[in-house]
Amino acid sequence: MSEAQRKWPFASSILLARKQYDAQKLAADLLNDWQMNIQPALAEDPNALVFKSQDILCTITYMPARVPDNEAARGAVFNTYFPDAVRVANTHKAHLLVVVLARKGQEKEAGRLLVKLSCACLKQPEATGIYTIGTVFAPQFYLQAAASAFSRGQYPAANLVFVELYSQDGGKPAVRIPMASVLLVRWRWKSWAAGGSRRN
Repeated sequence: MSEAQRKWPFASSILLARKQYDAQKLAADLLNDWQMNIQPALAEDPNALVFKSQDILCTITYMPARVPDNEAARGAVFNTYFPDAVRVANTHKAHLLVVVLARKGQEKEAGRLLVKLSCACLKQPEATGIYTIGTVFAPQFYLQAAASAFSRGQYPAANLVFVELYSQDGGKPAVRIPMASVLLVRWRWKSWAAGGSRRN
């Protein structure tokens, strides 16, 4: 597979307190907030929406189970700005898996799309958090960060990059950036170095 054909996945999981999902509300929120016209009633499986936006493949899948391997709970401990992150991760019963598959050259728009789709999913009544880029965020923080960026014509970097804080052996503070964030930071740096705008 050539570099141009390779697909780069951008993903998030919206944590749900109960095993409930409203496909019609999701479609309405996508249309009202982002002008994306998705028709779950016409889909082969309303619980697995597959569509293209700006020639980028997107999927939103309702999973009536927790995020596998306790992954969300393990990542939640790193977000010290969301005191309920661990509790939310430990108590969720289901999740919406959002995946955006981008080819080379589509990474910038794929990041935007992931944030938009995730924001729409976070308006589900049972949404209590979002697991993405290695940790768990509060719905309100994620939604406000996205709204602030998009309203100013800026790239939603706060929704796509996270620096983890942790203690090394002996109690020394340290930081690390999850791989999903590393890929985005590396791509953004290349964009800026080539003369791309920092605002979008």
